[in-house]
Amino acid sequence: MMINVPKTEQKRVTFKVYSQIKDIDKTLKTLRCNNFQNLEISILGILDKRFALETEKGHKIPYMENLWIDLTGARPDIDFLYNPEIGNIFIIGFLVPTFLHEVEGKSLGAISIGPYDIFRGLGISLYQTNRIIKALAEGSYLLIVRGNLYESNILEDIINE
Repeated sequence: MMINVPKTEQKRVTFKVYSQIKDIDKTLKTLRCNNFQNLEISILGILDKRFALETEKGHKIPYMENLWIDLTGARPDIDFLYNPEIGNIFIIGFLVPTFLHEVEGKSLGAISIGPYDIFRGLGISLYQTNRIIKALAEGSYLLIVRGNLYESNILEDIINE
């Protein structure tokens, strides 16, 4: 008896920390122009007072939603949570279910070590993970892109421009 086992495609994660959301916008527009297959994207950032005020006026969340819709053609998964190491954060994209996964009644992203474990599980180095968590706590944004191994070098070039 022969069993057909589907061949799994190897994925690679590329990421970059941005100080301003408009810089992520430029990167996402470049990604959109390259017609990547099966690209998964997440954006994380802190919900500081500036973000909350802009959200009340309808700026950042609709801006990011529209950007996402332009990029993917679909409405994004968006959620918010509090992490003791980072603060109030938003998550958009493929990592939302991972951050919201419950462990002993709490979402993984809300546990102090949760984001650390998530980033390490994606294959991000210890040094880079610590750098990311510090940058998020200081108000930066994180773009994480997961794509197939074949496209990974192109992805890295675009993200690191």
